[in-house]
Amino acid sequence: MSHWLRRHRVVIPIGLFVVVIGTAAFSLNLAYGGPQSDQASLRHEVMATSVEVLGIVTLGALVTVATTQFQQMAEARRRLDVRVAEFLNELLSAYNGVKSVRRHLEARTRSAPGRPPAIDRATYMDLMTDLMRWQLTFEELSDRAVYLQGRVKPDEITVGCLDDPEAPRVPAAWDPHRKVLRVVANASGHLKIVEEHLNVLCEEYQKNLYRVRKRGTLPLDHLTGAGKWNNGPQLPVFIDSTECFDACIRRHVRAVQRWLEVYLLRQ
Repeated sequence: MSHWLRRHRVVIPIGLFVVVIGTAAFSLNLAYGGPQSDQASLRHEVMATSVEVLGIVTLGALVTVATTQFQQMAEARRRLDVRVAEFLNELLSAYNGVKSVRRHLEARTRSAPGRPPAIDRATYMDLMTDLMRWQLTFEELSDRAVYLQGRVKPDEITVGCLDDPEAPRVPAAWDPHRKVLRVVANASGHLKIVEEHLNVLCEEYQKNLYRVRKRGTLPLDHLTGAGKWNNGPQLPVFIDSTECFDACIRRHVRAVQRWLEVYLLRQ
């Protein structure tokens, strides 16, 4: 029934209005169209009362339709708010998960003074497995953001959250000499950049795991790079470069976070 009402929410009030006008015109014609006698006077009173009753019934029907429509809109907004809040929680959880992996990698790859940082088999397998899970989460979030973009209507404030001129579009494999500056205008685009960067690290892991397993421990700079922008191994850069992490991950996550928080706070 609710689906039927949504489809006919404009037709129903117009139809009721036409019925009222038509009935009123017909009643007035009967009341005043014939000879004026006692019978005609009685007929006039009956018709006038009928019009009043019909008007009250119609007004009640209109109020009911308007109330139903308002309730449906409020319920749709509530469901959207829940989805936005859940999306925001998942986004922050994934971002914090990536930060946690990065910090553990930094701590567990440190070597003695004078020796290059190295990674052992257990560390590489455990932490990169976690990072692959977060990469898949960002891939899913990027796809789901397309749905939210069609329902969280943009305005001058929410669009400003996403159009961050300080959030550069960079190659998925970080190279500070090959920055490509471009404003990303939607949430899905921001999250896609994060997913692409993490995906390069995952491809690098797939390419190097056998070497780490074979040797037990491998210096980070001995890893082989992967991805279409092969600028050397990206794991050492991911661990050590704050500039890389800021440009490829943090700024994009914060842009989407601001967009969602502004939407929720302005409701």
